[in-house]
Amino acid sequence: MRQIALLIIFIFSTFISFSQKQNITVTKKDGTVLSVKRYSSKVKYLKLVFENETTQELSYNQLDKIEYEYKDRKKVEKITEQFVRMSERNGSMMKRVVSGECNLYENLGYQSVTYYYAKKDTDKVATKLGSNSFMDVANYKKAALEYFKDCPSIIKKIKKKFKRKKIKELVEFYNNNCL
Repeated sequence: MRQIALLIIFIFSTFISFSQKQNITVTKKDGTVLSVKRYSSKVKYLKLVFENETTQELSYNQLDKIEYEYKDRKKVEKITEQFVRMSERNGSMMKRVVSGECNLYENLGYQSVTYYYAKKDTDKVATKLGSNSFMDVANYKKAALEYFKDCPSIIKKIKKKFKRKKIKELVEFYNNNCL
């Protein structure tokens, strides 16, 4: 009986959290700012829904960023998402975790695996640095050493200090000390 009561409370609180009004700001590359009620990612474009329920399709080539606030019980987090190319043909909407000349992005994959991609301002395509999956341990160090090879001080730290769980700190160090 207790489990059923907890399940009902969980479902009710989920509906309340999803029904809260959220301000979503979409910024286009030409500087135009749009305020939307919600959006959804499609293969080649973003579908925007405005307050009056009208819709608009926005090509990823026109999109600069999407910003909104995520509120939970203890804190408010400002989220910025951008369309990031993972290859010449494919890309995805990703949460920007670190901003600078080298940006770090999170991409949620299957089975709660989070993939991390780095992209310098000069790069056309983001580079996968690793994930939180235990299967990706060996690939992280190899990818990070190759991607950040232009900075000798970070190479030493990757070999000693910056393990896979510290990808965010690694990119912050790169932005602060290597550029």
